[in-house]
Amino acid sequence: PGVDIAYQVDNELRAYASVNKSFRFPSYTDLYYRLGGAIGSINLKPEKSVNYELGLKYNDENGYGHVSLFKREGDNLIDWVRLTGSSVTQATNLTDVVINGFELDYVTKTEGWVKEISWLNQFRLNYTFMQSENNSEGFESNYVLDFVEIKTDAVLQLKLTKTILLDWRTSYQDRKGEFVNVKGEEKKYEGIFLTDVKLSTQQKQLNVFVQVSNLFDVDYFDLGNVQNPGRWFSAGLRYNIEFKK
Repeated sequence: PGVDIAYQVDNELRAYASVNKSFRFPSYTDLYYRLGGAIGSINLKPEKSVNYELGLKYNDENGYGHVSLFKREGDNLIDWVRLTGSSVTQATNLTDVVINGFELDYVTKTEGWVKEISWLNQFRLNYTFMQSENNSEGFESNYVLDFVEIKTDAVLQLKLTKTILLDWRTSYQDRKGEFVNVKGEEKKYEGIFLTDVKLSTQQKQLNVFVQVSNLFDVDYFDLGNVQNPGRWFSAGLRYNIEFKK
């Protein structure tokens, strides 16, 4: 069950609040997986949580966005953990896990103040912060407690010409917790900056783009010893076919 309520303060501002309950059954992998030092648990219980959110949404001629506070009260959350000094990762339930968070998001509109700046097409800023009232002392959490604590995205879309756009995205993320590297050393996750660049052009129904992800070839781990790609290139096109009614 869940309940949502909203109040339209004026034409531009709306306040809202919500409370929702959710649950998830353990998967086949969580229950029965046994390979490579990872062991599932047949005794896992379904996880349950109560989620609260309180926020404001804003929308005017210049842009739109929202700011919100949220809280998740979890019980028997399913996670894969490794006890300190052990080489085995095992599925288990974590009880009474509380996570609090804050989110801010803003996007400009092209018909707002942006139209006064000839080279700017759009700007977007997103910031998310989460903090747990629990910690993973004595064990390594793969999912529930070793989450991304801070994530910030800033996107600039520039008009190089009337038909050519350049998207510049810079992201920062900082994950909680530690992981054991291939040498058996316990390492703390480090904050990382990532940059993506995309050049695109729109010609009637045809859109063509070239993109460079991880522009500065940052070497980073997002989860455990799973290394993410370095700099990589992609290109593509999209064609919209209009059908007459």
